[in-house]
Amino acid sequence: MGFKVCIIGAGTGGLCLAQGLKQDGVEVEVFERDRTPTDRLQGYRLTINATGRRALRECLPAEIYDRLVSNGAKPSDSVTSTTASTACSRSTCRTPTVPTPSCR
Repeated sequence: MGFKVCIIGAGTGGLCLAQGLKQDGVEVEVFERDRTPTDRLQGYRLTINATGRRALRECLPAEIYDRLVSNGAKPSDSVTSTTASTACSRSTCRTPTVPTPSCR
């Protein structure tokens, strides 16, 4: 193609764009302000739904997509939350039995 694309940001979107352009024969250079992956440890985990996984499968080489899937967190099939007033599990919520203080 004869031109180079510079991508600012090595997050999920920037790296996926770089891979897609690379597959189309476009020269790509990615710039990231953090020097190493451990520069900002606060981070977070991404949840990628089925549509997102299909898009990544289209953009990424098979070996990179397979590595992403094998290193990603496995989706949970339930959520449990307990507070002082309610204990909830995926499909049910109940009010726990709390002893009532006796005053005499």
